[in-house]
Amino acid sequence: MAMMNFKGVAGQIGVSIPKVRVLVRQREIPHYRIGRRVVFDTEEVQAWLAEHRIPVGGDNGTDAAPGPPPREPRQVTRRGRKRR
Repeated sequence: MAMMNFKGVAGQIGVSIPKVRVLVRQREIPHYRIGRRVVFDTEEVQAWLAEHRIPVGGDNGTDAAPGPPPREPRQVTRRGRKRR
């Protein structure tokens, strides 16, 4: 059982250390509390990450939902004001 600290988890899942602390406080991510120390099992974090994966079109035989349409660029005058 390989254990990690906040910095290791943050690097592994690609979020900041404060975000990992929020996930722990909200009991979202699996962790162990040993006194005041918080540690994470590498395998459990990997499994948690896999459970929270959002499938992309084609992964489950269906197309992904379309995103919002692209925005049209704003027209700006020479003075930098938005044209009405």
